[in-house]
Amino acid sequence: KTGTLTKGKFAVTKVLPNEGVSETELVFLAACCEQFSPHPIARSIVDYYDGELKKGDVSDSQELVGLGVSANHDGKTIYCGNAKLMKKVLPETKLPESEIGTQVYVAYDGKYVGSLEVADVIKEDSKEAVSDLRAAGVQKIVMLTGDARKAALQLAQQTQWRNKAVSDLYEPGSVFKLITCAAA
Repeated sequence: KTGTLTKGKFAVTKVLPNEGVSETELVFLAACCEQFSPHPIARSIVDYYDGELKKGDVSDSQELVGLGVSANHDGKTIYCGNAKLMKKVLPETKLPESEIGTQVYVAYDGKYVGSLEVADVIKEDSKEAVSDLRAAGVQKIVMLTGDARKAALQLAQQTQWRNKAVSDLYEPGSVFKLITCAAA
């Protein structure tokens, strides 16, 4: 999906701070945590932050494969990532769902502080490309994405995708999903 239907250029589309947390504080914590990650979603959060980040703002930055990242700020841990990460670190927290993009949930010092919604920019010619494939006789087109199902369905709707969309490819069992789709 990324680079084929979308530009692979993510942008923060919504900032949803939890009660008692300002948007500025939420974005700062997320940007601090994400600043060393090369992931495109992380880069979009750092780019969205309006202030200056200093390397000394965080320590012990770690990529948590398939989940997100963690880092320490002022002796307290920041977690930024998907719902699976939040369920591990804050299992009792009710998380908001994404409307269109990918939700990046943020926890700090053992508390949920909010989320940022990040979406990939759809290529202008995506809808036409899908139509051209059909016109060329391609009957079954499968969209593969690591995005959440809701985000994949939203993109499918915007590009008039009518075949299968396989989402959540970072899940355990993803290789099986990929092989099953390829064989189908």
